[in-house]
Amino acid sequence: MEKLMADTEKAYLLNALERTNGVKTEAAKLLNLSFRSFRHKLKKYGIDKKRITD
Repeated sequence: MEKLMADTEKAYLLNALERTNGVKTEAAKLLNLSFRSFRHKLKKYGIDKKRITD
């Protein structure tokens, strides 16, 4: 169950970044997260800017 939750959260993060062309502040707003929380989640799942724009 934990893996499913983690995979789902990661998918939401990536989708938000894709929809905002990698603009993290806009992606955080889209998910109704603070920018700081959003950055923390990106780090948690190993999502970096290079992966987003590729």
